[in-house]
Amino acid sequence: MLSRQQTREAMTAGEFTSWQRADGHRTVFLLDHATRLERQLLEAWLRDTNPDQAASGVSPAEVLSLRDSRRRFRQSAIQRIAELCEATPSPFFVPLRVLWIPAHGDRSARAHLKAFLAGDPRAPGPLRQRWILSRDPRRARPMAAEGATLGALQERFLRGHGRAPRDAMQLAEFVGRQAVLALERAEARSRGTRYKVPRLVAEEMLDRPALQEGLDALAAETGRTPAQARRYAGECLEEMAAVHSTFYLDLMAEFGRYLYTRGFDPEIDVPAADVQRIRELSRRRPLVFLMTHKSHLDGFLMITMLHDMDLPPLHTFGGINMGFPGLGTLGRRSGAVFIRRSFADDPIYKLVLRSYIDYLVEKRFPLLWALEGTRSRTGKLMPPRYGLLNYVVDSYVRSAAADVVLVPVAILYDQVPEVADYVAEARGVAKRPESASWFMKYVSGLHNPFGRIHVRFGAGVSLAEVLGPQRTDAAPTRLDLQKLAFQLAVQANGVTPVMASAMVTFVLLAHGQRALTRGELGRELRSLLSLVRLLGLPTTGDVDLASEEVMETVLGQLRHTGVVVAYEDGVTPVYAVPSDSATAAAYYRNSCVHFFVPSAIAELALQHVAEVEDAEPLQSFRAEALRIRDLLKFEFFFDEKDAFLDSIERELSLRAPDWRERLTGRTGAAELLASLDPLVAPGALRPFVDAHWVVADALLREDPAQPPSIKQFLKRCDALAQQRLRQRRIASEESASRGYLESALKLAEHRGLLEGDPQQLREGRRRFAEDLTTLARRIDRLTLLAEQRRTARDQIIEG
Repeated sequence: MLSRQQTREAMTAGEFTSWQRADGHRTVFLLDHATRLERQLLEAWLRDTNPDQAASGVSPAEVLSLRDSRRRFRQSAIQRIAELCEATPSPFFVPLRVLWIPAHGDRSARAHLKAFLAGDPRAPGPLRQRWILSRDPRRARPMAAEGATLGALQERFLRGHGRAPRDAMQLAEFVGRQAVLALERAEARSRGTRYKVPRLVAEEMLDRPALQEGLDALAAETGRTPAQARRYAGECLEEMAAVHSTFYLDLMAEFGRYLYTRGFDPEIDVPAADVQRIRELSRRRPLVFLMTHKSHLDGFLMITMLHDMDLPPLHTFGGINMGFPGLGTLGRRSGAVFIRRSFADDPIYKLVLRSYIDYLVEKRFPLLWALEGTRSRTGKLMPPRYGLLNYVVDSYVRSAAADVVLVPVAILYDQVPEVADYVAEARGVAKRPESASWFMKYVSGLHNPFGRIHVRFGAGVSLAEVLGPQRTDAAPTRLDLQKLAFQLAVQANGVTPVMASAMVTFVLLAHGQRALTRGELGRELRSLLSLVRLLGLPTTGDVDLASEEVMETVLGQLRHTGVVVAYEDGVTPVYAVPSDSATAAAYYRNSCVHFFVPSAIAELALQHVAEVEDAEPLQSFRAEALRIRDLLKFEFFFDEKDAFLDSIERELSLRAPDWRERLTGRTGAAELLASLDPLVAPGALRPFVDAHWVVADALLREDPAQPPSIKQFLKRCDALAQQRLRQRRIASEESASRGYLESALKLAEHRGLLEGDPQQLREGRRRFAEDLTTLARRIDRLTLLAEQRRTARDQIIEG
């Protein structure tokens, strides 16, 4: 038994000191307790507060134990609730629970090994409860959630189910679930939004008429009885659904912190304005975070960040291959949703997944997955995947939520731990399968000084604003998804900051095998930085490369991982990217290359005007810019044609305000090009154009009467690229990277160059190769022009 002093101290710490009442109704207290001690605390609290309604002429209050020690509903309690629902006067239900407070409070408590061994401080076992109560009774706080009348609960059931309950028992089960959910909301308000966890997911979902009707319709289609279909749906839900625990939320947040701080600066570079905006937005609307995916650390990083921001727990989507014992258990208990890699032939699984996403969106739990569906192996944003996006959009149009805001998140690392793996995969090495042993090796490798992590949140895309009013009679079209995905990709690219490591690798790669002195590198970086400032591009805080300290740090990091090498035995040290590290260096450069593509295309279009006599040089410039855009549309995200032309002309106006007046013909175009500093086309586009040219060259050698096997053709492209690299006909090994070759092949397929009439294929492939040969030659001209300018500048400095 509890001592009177213990009881009084616990009661004094209670969340409520007076009971919410409803005149004319009989109060029914629903005690949600896991141990006998918790029931004693709640009953003592009830006695002390004396909820006596005799004066109002209503029957005395009744007390029911709602769930057992395993958190399952007591059948006796459900039966009694059913009886009360049919009794007079009608009941007013008040849920009660004991709130256990960690020794140092929720907001300062962090999960660590000691806490893990002792158990969850918010859900202590029976013995630990008594130990806590004997030392600090104030850590046990009785708590009441908002009560509800039977009539209000019946109305809530009708809104959610579209019909009245079939009997008193169904209504009683609903009342029990609503009591638990009300307690969870009250607990989340007390502990913090980060601990707002979904409860009774299976019970709520599987009771929904829409899901039941869908399962009944699919039963015959899948050769099952309705009962078998529902049982299988429950198995699917158990396999995919997260099972949250507040303790595991803390543990996962700390585990994520442990992982990224092994190799990175503990302080994440994220603007305070972004944090405040996302906090405010999450209070008003359901959020879906779509991150750019560079590393295995991304998901852990986001979980830790949003936990620290006191946002509701994330539901992160990943492949079921990541659900292996250990990490998979930790992930599932902290919000990971593991879904099958392929379920196109399983309509019940698809229905359950759709219903689960409906549920999460409706309950306003934030979702997270990779916008690209997988990690980028090239460093630049890949085409978005539509699978999960389609489910969320479908939930919105079917009115699962009033609105949903999709927020792109750009994640960048000064150096990415997996780059060596990406380089190996680019050379054709098979990806290593994930497993517990693989993960342990990965964690043990996180010990290099990789620099800082940079995170930026996009403005977000509101489905209500993009798709308009909800329409239950129409599913989203593929065009809807494509437009939405394009907006998200553009936003993600737009907020991606230019990093110092990206600028260093951009400059060094543009020089190929030519090493630069510290002075030469500094001048090139300052020139590029001037363009970055002129275009108003976002940057990380360390981009001031005029600082000797910053340059020393960045070069040191890149040298440590072998991306850059230095030769220091001469008169002055010189720096270069070794030939076998070009693909790794390109990974960092590609994080910012999209910013320079419009200016690069403008330079190549000016070079075209400088070579080809045309009576309308401006129209010739625009037509050539659109032709280059069409050649590179599977590599970069481009606006529609008019908007694209506006963007490149706007940027050109910043670089040369009088460019239209000077573009009078070949001579004017050449002089205009000579005045632009720096010339970015060689550094921004050369590797992609080279890869496209390799594919075009390989297609010319294929028999047009025989459609190529994609897998075998890519192998031949890779072999040809290696040959051209040794012949110095392409500039770098990165142009032989599998990702670049695959993008070029998609373009060829889009142009109908893989199969069809042999004569038309021959002619089409020839024109394709000529276009790319011309483009490569013009990049060579700009490279020569840039080199001549640098040589002249260096001579002036030396003189």
